[in-house]
Amino acid sequence: MTLIVTHVRRGPHGRIEALAGPDPSGGWVLERQAVAKAIDMGELFLVENPLGHYVEVRVVRQHRQEFVTTVPDGAKVDNLNELPEVL
Repeated sequence: MTLIVTHVRRGPHGRIEALAGPDPSGGWVLERQAVAKAIDMGELFLVENPLGHYVEVRVVRQHRQEFVTTVPDGAKVDNLNELPEVL
């Protein structure tokens, strides 16, 4: 399954804590850990970059923490940080 990410939820220090997007039932919100598990199980999360291309979300693990980011795409802006906050 492919999920299109259109919004994020940030924590108090600006770190992305959840991803969100549309679906036929109205929308979805997944916490960062759930996104990481879904990616590990083969789910595909995509973000539209400022050039109109879709880039894949990936998980980076450092110091026993999981972070979500996008694969490098040549854009100078951070694709996830450019998304609006989910309400």
